[in-house]
Amino acid sequence: MAQLVTKYITDAAVTNAKLANLAQGSVKVGGGSNAVTDLDASTDKQILIGDGTDVKSVAISGDIAISNTGVTAIQADTVANTMLENIAQGSIKVGGAANAPTDLDAKTDGQILVGDGTDIASVAVSGDVTLANTGAVTIAAEAVTLAKMANMATASFIARDTAGAGVPEVINVADALTMLSVESGADVTDETNVTDALDGATLAAATVAVDDKVLIQDTDGSDALKTVTVSSIVALASGSTRIVEIVTLDATDISNKYNDDLTQVPAAATAVTVVPVGGIPQEYTVDFTIITDTSDIKRINWDGLGLEALVESTDKLMVTYTY
Repeated sequence: MAQLVTKYITDAAVTNAKLANLAQGSVKVGGGSNAVTDLDASTDKQILIGDGTDVKSVAISGDIAISNTGVTAIQADTVANTMLENIAQGSIKVGGAANAPTDLDAKTDGQILVGDGTDIASVAVSGDVTLANTGAVTIAAEAVTLAKMANMATASFIARDTAGAGVPEVINVADALTMLSVESGADVTDETNVTDALDGATLAAATVAVDDKVLIQDTDGSDALKTVTVSSIVALASGSTRIVEIVTLDATDISNKYNDDLTQVPAAATAVTVVPVGGIPQEYTVDFTIITDTSDIKRINWDGLGLEALVESTDKLMVTYTY
């Protein structure tokens, strides 16, 4: 029989087999009065943790959970903003490449976040509207085309018939005629209409100028109502000759901004009428003038005037005047 040589057990002599039985899942800990104590550590998903005085087996609670294999999981609705890594002011968290969370700068003034089918990007609003950083959207000038407007009934107009300023309205032909004080089917070139309108009318006296116009009936077979200038009537009465010239412009005319001389000297420069073939009558001093060719006033000039923007080489002008 072995003898106890000393009163002390030698180091490393107490094997597990020599210990008193220890319940499975329990551990030896220092207990009260520093006595060795068995602590049950087998409770599912609990951990051992110290409290400053003792050690105990407790369940994890709060923001995470743990499995009995040591796997932790952050609980739903527990990650507060203060727990996140700092993010630059005006940036947002988005899913980036390989689905990795990424910080996207979304603070650029007036830009919006738009998806492209794969990713999300901060882009400027363009096209028909602009967007302020207050959220106010403004339709760009001339952006609302007819196709973008609401449909309208056939033979209707956009106007406003209701008294006072307000939104535009769609009005029919009858309302439009009423607004314009025009009778249905009115023809201002019809002799009967004009005669009826003038019958019994009181006209105020006025000083007549050479370029004033008078309404006459053309008796050459068409019986159409036409206007003629006072100067042409005076010229006719005085025996002057009225002429119509067709002037074909060339590159030199366009470069000079005046044409070759007329064949005659107009009796009154302000009474000359100029009509681009296929166009409308031009206004003297606004669209053209008659200037001197150094000896006679017989040259059509459009330098800096309205006709300059209309004519080009090979265009034809119909010029009417008396001489």
